[in-house]
Amino acid sequence: MRIFRAIGLGMVIIILQFLVPTIFAGFEHTLLRLFATLDMVMVRSELVMQTGAVIPNADYLIPR
Repeated sequence: MRIFRAIGLGMVIIILQFLVPTIFAGFEHTLLRLFATLDMVMVRSELVMQTGAVIPNADYLIPR
C-alpha cells in the first residue's frame, strides 16, 4: 500500500505545481488593486484638502 501513498503524494506535488502560481497571481492581483485604490483615495483626499472643498452634510444618512 505504500506505492499508492507514493503515487498520491506525487500527484499532489504535480497538482500544486500547477495551482500555486495561479493562487499567487490572484493574490498579487488583489493586493495591486487594493494599493491602487488606497493610492487613489490618498490623492483625492489631498486634492480636497488643497482646494478647500466643502464636504456636504450627510444628515439624511443618519437614521433617527
